Amino acid sequence: MPDRPATWDDLVRHEAGKAKVPHQLALAVMQQESGGRPDVTSEVGAHGLFQLMPATAKGLGVDAADPVQNIRGGVTYLRQLLDANQGDVSKALASYHGGPDLAQHGPKTSAYVQSILGRLQATPAAPIATAPVGKAPVSSVVTRGVPAVGQPPPPPDPRQFEPPPAYTGGIEGSRFDPAVKAAQVGQPPGMLASMAEGFDPRQPAGRRNLVAGAGALTGALLTRSPAGTRAGATLGARVAMAAPRMLASAAGAGVGGAAAEASEQVVGTAPPDVGAIAKAGVTQAAYEVAGAAFLWLPRAVGRRVISSRVGREAAQQLGRAKQGVVDQTQAAITAVKDLTRRTTQGLSTRLGAVVGQPPPSPSAVGRAAQEVIGGPARTARDLAGQAVETAAQGGPAVDIRALKSEVQRILSTEIKPPATAFPREPIAGAGEEAATAAGLSPEVAQRILAKGGPSAVAMQEAIDAAQGEAEQAILKHPALGVINRILNAEDTVPFAAAHQFKRELDDAVGATWDRSVQKRVTNITKTLRGTLREALGVHAPYNRATTHYATIAPLYTKEIAPRLRKLAATRPEALISLIKGGEPTPAKMLRELLTTQAEAGGGGPEGRAAWDQVRASWTHEKILRGGLDKLDANIAKLDPEFADIFYGDASGQQVLANMKTIGTAYRQALAREPVALQQAKVTGREALERARLEITRFTESSLGRKPRAGEVEADILRAAMVPTTFWGAYSIGRLLKGPRVADLIEWAAYSPPNTQKLVRAFTSPVPAVAIADLLRAGTEPTKRTLGGGAPPPLPSVIGAPPP
Repeated sequence: MPDRPATWDDLVRHEAGKAKVPHQLALAVMQQESGGRPDVTSEVGAHGLFQLMPATAKGLGVDAADPVQNIRGGVTYLRQLLDANQGDVSKALASYHGGPDLAQHGPKTSAYVQSILGRLQATPAAPIATAPVGKAPVSSVVTRGVPAVGQPPPPPDPRQFEPPPAYTGGIEGSRFDPAVKAAQVGQPPGMLASMAEGFDPRQPAGRRNLVAGAGALTGALLTRSPAGTRAGATLGARVAMAAPRMLASAAGAGVGGAAAEASEQVVGTAPPDVGAIAKAGVTQAAYEVAGAAFLWLPRAVGRRVISSRVGREAAQQLGRAKQGVVDQTQAAITAVKDLTRRTTQGLSTRLGAVVGQPPPSPSAVGRAAQEVIGGPARTARDLAGQAVETAAQGGPAVDIRALKSEVQRILSTEIKPPATAFPREPIAGAGEEAATAAGLSPEVAQRILAKGGPSAVAMQEAIDAAQGEAEQAILKHPALGVINRILNAEDTVPFAAAHQFKRELDDAVGATWDRSVQKRVTNITKTLRGTLREALGVHAPYNRATTHYATIAPLYTKEIAPRLRKLAATRPEALISLIKGGEPTPAKMLRELLTTQAEAGGGGPEGRAAWDQVRASWTHEKILRGGLDKLDANIAKLDPEFADIFYGDASGQQVLANMKTIGTAYRQALAREPVALQQAKVTGREALERARLEITRFTESSLGRKPRAGEVEADILRAAMVPTTFWGAYSIGRLLKGPRVADLIEWAAYSPPNTQKLVRAFTSPVPAVAIADLLRAGTEPTKRTLGGGAPPPLPSVIGAPPP
């Protein structure tokens, strides 16, 4: 059988004894907190009997929803507070209600303490509400630190610190055991107190009754028949269980009565009266048999009647416990999902602020960048160009005869005049190969063939015409004007003039022109430009200035700067779309323009602010806009060189680190949720399985069958009205069979206190002993004097009365 006390009060006494806490104090706290109910919950979430808060229960290692653990936790917590306050009960109670900081307690805590002290100081007419029938009320404070009102406390009763024995499933050792009851509360009150006259130890009859009653109780408690306690035990098995108990009780009473009578006869001159001793033993045994027989039928019927109420209460409590497990499991699952939701919401908030204040719109960012590039950055380029011009003014004269020779070669070999000016040999053959051999592009050759047909003459004429057109276009190119001035210049010119030739030639080659003509001009002037650069390379200051200018010039002529200038007026927001996470070069050039070049042009703060805006806006648009789900993937797409360029400074590194941290936390939160959900489900399934096993155990007990409406009442009526008929006998048999005593005691723990008292009355051997004692008290009263007369003398122990 499971180790289950009969009532919550018994469990409180048991746990209080283990913790060395006065059980009156623990009971008073339980009544003040919850009224002794395990199913109440306070507005702040405190649960059950001692109203433990979830955090307190967790710290004590107990489950507040489990009544047994709740009581154990409440007693343990009370013990801790008594120790922390050096045994001062008032302070311990104040800490239990208002927390350990006594200075923060208010009127409610004071009222709470006074209420419990009032319970402990109650008079016998007002006992503690949870004291069961048969228990003496607490009439004074029995623990250190709780003074009685207006007077010092009486000395403590050492019996109150003794824990009740653990219940093992039967009468013995349970709350219903009279020996345990006597050990807990001492002298029994009520009905037994009225029979004190028949148990006066100063009289022989009183001593016989006392010893016989003790012997009867000992014999009843020491006798037990397992066959009568099995589920579904027959009526015969139950009678077989009761018979040995009745015989043992009678035998114990008889032995006790005989022993008491024998002790009254002192060995002297006369031999012991064996007949008187035997008569005393038989008489006391007869009292026990009569008492047991008198109560056997009422107790059997009472157990049958009360079993339906006990079974109903147990079934309801177990059903509520099962539903509570389901609700707690669902609450745990909801809590896990809510935690993940709140975590991701918090991470989303952090992600939105990862680059500081919300950045300006992409269009505003584009305009700010364009203003810096067209302002301070352009000034830096102009200053670099001015440095080249200044260096050119101080250079030595340059011999340009080699340039003139290159010009002559270009004019004579690279640029062919029309056939009318320079007659040529006809081209042999016809077709695309001939046109290509003549230096024409495939497109021009196709156009010529389409016009002139396949004949060689027509082909020659078409080629001559096309060549004339192409060469005329080349002659119109600005580079040819520069070449003409070089050809007509002196053999030695000032350094500045040579620099002017180079700059104009570079500008002409870089100018926008017909693609085919531009390509041809670039090719035919390549050597000329190289020769001119070599001629100017003799001046070191000029070399340094031109090298610096050549370094920064592409920033203004290539990649992002030209496109940004083109989009500045119509689509400035396109700047963000021009920056690609996998293309580091445009980002590097833009950073150079907005930081280094802007600084050189006198606009450092404006340039840095524009760069920060570009980075913030790009980060929001390209990295953060996808949310937490795409954060890690967007960061992973960044080219390492791009990430170093874009987030290389201190503030950028912090932004990147923040994003990676948030991404990691988000992954971890998503990874934790399935594990936590699985754990909550497993815990719920285990708890539900335990609840189902408990319900199954109850269902399989003798209380598990739900009687039909009116079944018990019908059996009582038939047994009373027609006891000699078959149906009357059948009903009597069912009433006597009733439930298994151990089941009734075990499952009564789920019933209200009044029902538990009835169970105690119908299962304890104490009532039968009490009936036998009534018989003893009624038939063998002690003699005492009424009206003030002198009592009769006691029998002499030496024969004749003394003089």
